[in-house]
Amino acid sequence: MVACGSNASSYQGKKVVTYCRMWTKPEEDVLVQSLKEIISTGWKANNGFRVGYLNVLQDLMMRSFPHIDLRANPHISSKMHSWKKQYNSLYTIFGGTGVGWNPTTKMIDTVDDAAWETTCKNEPNARTMRYNSWPYYDSWCEVFGIDRANGNGAEDFHDALNGVLHNEGQPQISLGSNLEDMDTAYTPGVEEVGTTSFC
Repeated sequence: MVACGSNASSYQGKKVVTYCRMWTKPEEDVLVQSLKEIISTGWKANNGFRVGYLNVLQDLMMRSFPHIDLRANPHISSKMHSWKKQYNSLYTIFGGTGVGWNPTTKMIDTVDDAAWETTCKNEPNARTMRYNSWPYYDSWCEVFGIDRANGNGAEDFHDALNGVLHNEGQPQISLGSNLEDMDTAYTPGVEEVGTTSFC
């Protein structure tokens, strides 16, 4: 894979200086492991990574490869953008009918060409992805999985409220079954005597 970036603007006739760098398989392996490590230490929230995560990844890469020329920007940033784009395309592809994931070959499986053509209509990038191997897809699910804004992997109301009520070192509070009826029982503008409010 190639990481590209620019360190000059392209306005008023200035020439854009672009530099590309090939990533090696060991470097990509270390980046994946580093991503999993920073996720386990709290660098990722439900809506993405915290500010400064690229520099932490650069430091982790430097530990494994002391003389490496990879930098947070543009190299790691570019790689993350590329991987997330590929993950999103694969996620869309696997949402189609007649298309699946082969965990042995790490490739896309299709029932037939008609199913694949339908998938290509829904995901324009699919055409170039069918016969490629995607060795990091399972890891990408861990790294990027909850970032998708389509509702999959999102918390429901009970999970979110339990997350708010949960304290470090304390057992999680159970909400009980009456909470499920709360959204249907509440009418805006009508205050009932004896009801509990979460305002």
